[in-house]
Amino acid sequence: MISKRHFINKLRQLGYGFKEKKKRAELWRKIGGIHCVWLPTTKELSEVYVRSTLNQCGLSKTDIEEFIRDAKA
Repeated sequence: MISKRHFINKLRQLGYGFKEKKKRAELWRKIGGIHCVWLPTTKELSEVYVRSTLNQCGLSKTDIEEFIRDAKA
């Protein structure tokens, strides 16, 4: 499991900003773009979700695995 706070910091580095909060999810949107990421309102995120979302954000597989390895440490 990956900390949501750590994942949000990565999204901010990639140029995403908070857009709005719903009952069970938060919407983060690429600043100056149209790509959106929905984050569940949990404290921990699964590795599968993190891999999939970062892949959609354009990160390479090696960068994704490095992020997950650092997040677990």
